[in-house]
Amino acid sequence: MRSSPGGQPDRAFPTAHEDWDRRWRDPDERAGWEEPDQHVQDLVTELKRRSAKDALNLGCGVGRHALFLASEGFDATGTDASSLGIEQARSSTLRRGLAITFQVEDFLDLSFPDRSFDYVIAWNVVYHGDGTIARRVLDQVRRVLRPGSLPGNDALVAQHRLRRRQ
Repeated sequence: MRSSPGGQPDRAFPTAHEDWDRRWRDPDERAGWEEPDQHVQDLVTELKRRSAKDALNLGCGVGRHALFLASEGFDATGTDASSLGIEQARSSTLRRGLAITFQVEDFLDLSFPDRSFDYVIAWNVVYHGDGTIARRVLDQVRRVLRPGSLPGNDALVAQHRLRRRQ
């Protein structure tokens, strides 16, 4: 998603969630997004070592990482702008007998109170926008993380790239 000069999303361009809605309709397309990435699986030991409990999967799509984290004992929450992705994630949660909160939400304006999570994962999410969008998303991630918590994946990459540019 591109932003206008004022930093607001420019709706003249198609948004990523519209493309993902199209993809989530196709079972073959969804199949490639059902298993958690190995890097996320590898983080569980570190998260448990840090006594992390509450995890936010920002831009969760069909919920693969939230589902995995919940199965590992974390209180997981997933958000995505794709209503179809959230619908699929909720169905998977019911089939697996897990308790996960999923909600349709824009990552630029998270509804959670400050310091709500011990871990925020944004896998293949932040890069959908330009530098202005990335900064706004990172501001939201920082706001909802508890002190000493761990941002994950492309949120870390975006944070590093933005710092190098300053």
